[in-house]
Amino acid sequence: MHHLGGKPYEILPDYLAALDVAIVPYALGDVTAGVSPLKVFQFCAQGKPVVSTPVPEIAKLTGLVEMASGAENFVAAIERALSERDAERVRRRIEYAKANTWASRAEQVVAIFRELLGGGR
Repeated sequence: MHHLGGKPYEILPDYLAALDVAIVPYALGDVTAGVSPLKVFQFCAQGKPVVSTPVPEIAKLTGLVEMASGAENFVAAIERALSERDAERVRRRIEYAKANTWASRAEQVVAIFRELLGGGR
């Protein structure tokens, strides 16, 4: 593991492409119970295996993100992710990220407003 410090957003995909496994190692508590880490979308957009502590919002991503509690389980999950060779999981992660871009989210909001205000017009 290497900590490289902050990087400009524009070059983030280049760094993510070099990852073997992406991790989301939040300490669990009241604050993290409500987080929705945007970095998971970035990791999935690259098709990378993701290992996270069981943050409720990430726990919804069964099959895309591996959850692990405790140091030993987290390390074991990383080891499994390092050996992953499942092209279908990679494809599903990329599709998930595409469905959750800011543009797709905005389209969803607009569709909801249209439905509420005018019956879908």
